Amino acid sequence: MGIACRTIHFHLSKVCFALLLLLPTGCATYGDESIKDRPADWPPLTMTRDQLIGALGQPRLRTVAVENGQTKETYIWSYTEAEAHPALFVPVVGLFVAASGNGVSGESRALTAVFSPDGKMISRAWSQGRIGNREIYPQSTPQAPDPNRYDPTTAGSQ
Repeated sequence: MGIACRTIHFHLSKVCFALLLLLPTGCATYGDESIKDRPADWPPLTMTRDQLIGALGQPRLRTVAVENGQTKETYIWSYTEAEAHPALFVPVVGLFVAASGNGVSGESRALTAVFSPDGKMISRAWSQGRIGNREIYPQSTPQAPDPNRYDPTTAGSQ
């Protein structure tokens, strides 16, 4: 009876260990997935508020501000994606993985668009960040500004 119990215990240990190795990674997303893969030069500044809402859906955040007597609306769409390393779910090992800073990785993006009262886009800006140690977007080389393109920084504060 003792040998049979040890054999069963040994096989159960192997099964449990195999299940731990097969743990799926924890993944979470939040926000407007419609901006996830948009290029940094999108949307064109000729796009109106209604066209942008039509393309992306309602924004996560809307701010109305009055500056120098002019009302401006700011719309923000954001998206965050994070993934937990499978080793986080393994007792004791997870503590070391978390302490190393490699337990959770991911990225976030946001599009901020500013509109005049008549719905014309005044400016737009993309922001991006990382969660954990994941390398995000490759570094791009700066390009010379296009003299024919509207530059909102020359029009005063945004």
